Amino acid sequence: MTAFDPNRTLRLDRRSALLAIALGCTFPASYVFSQQKRLPVVGYLTLASATSSRISRQAFEEGLRTLSRMPGMDVTIDYQYAESDVDRLANLAGELVQRKVDVIVATGTLPSLAAKKASSTIPIVARSSDPIGAGLVRSLAKPEGNVTGFSLMIQELAPKRLELFREAFPHVRRLGILWNALSGSLLDETEKKAHELGFNVIAIEVLNRADLEPALGRLEKAHIEGLFTFTSNLLTQNRKRIIEFAAQKRLPAIYHNRVFIEAGGLMFYGSNVMDLERRTAVYVDKILRGAQPRDLPIEQPSTFELVINAKTANALGLTIPKELLLRADEVIE
Repeated sequence: MTAFDPNRTLRLDRRSALLAIALGCTFPASYVFSQQKRLPVVGYLTLASATSSRISRQAFEEGLRTLSRMPGMDVTIDYQYAESDVDRLANLAGELVQRKVDVIVATGTLPSLAAKKASSTIPIVARSSDPIGAGLVRSLAKPEGNVTGFSLMIQELAPKRLELFREAFPHVRRLGILWNALSGSLLDETEKKAHELGFNVIAIEVLNRADLEPALGRLEKAHIEGLFTFTSNLLTQNRKRIIEFAAQKRLPAIYHNRVFIEAGGLMFYGSNVMDLERRTAVYVDKILRGAQPRDLPIEQPSTFELVINAKTANALGLTIPKELLLRADEVIE
């Protein structure tokens, strides 16, 4: 009787597998899947649409690739877009929790709050204009709980946009501002800064899509000479209509999101989207490696950019000072 040889059996198994491949056979799916390690899953929750999130999505995935996490190969990303419908956020966040994602990226205060309400245990990398004020964390240095991420510094950026706008268009006096509930707490301070710079402010609130046309109509009747938008996913989602309005009325405008410029808008100043998304990827990677959100301090954007669309300026018959063009990080010809 021949003694059992485990090495011989292993060689036969390998030989059988190679023979099966050569004959065009395949192993049962259950066997293949059993040999594969489960990929970590990142949930990505945003109030925006897939279209308006294109740049952010590409930058985030690029950030993961630089950390040797290839989307689809080393990590799975579950994108959830609310399409500017705030009421959808709770359900989308709940779906991510049910799918047992390993970490949730939430882009904005409302998505971050929805994610936090949906789970107190899944790590959340949030981006919010005011993480403490929104109740996401107790401290920027020591977030505690399951939330960490980035403060978007909207309070600091709005006055800077006003200063740049005044420098670019010193003749403008009547400034129209589009805002919504999320930026309401900053409106008084921004109006104060605008008055210091010599602007007469006409601020119109836009709560939903139905409010946009009446708001633009009120700005037209007020005979505004320039346009300013607060950070808002709703306004970003409707950027084409806002840009069209500015073009029809030949209004200089400065926007809160770079995607406005790509759609034909005139000026943008804010955090560098590519840099912010890459840094978000770094936090995601740290968490997937075992770091706890409570040990990762809330960070602020470190790179900002001024982008000017010279092509739009020419179409509107506007002249932007050469000094400002030279300081711009990018000028679109």
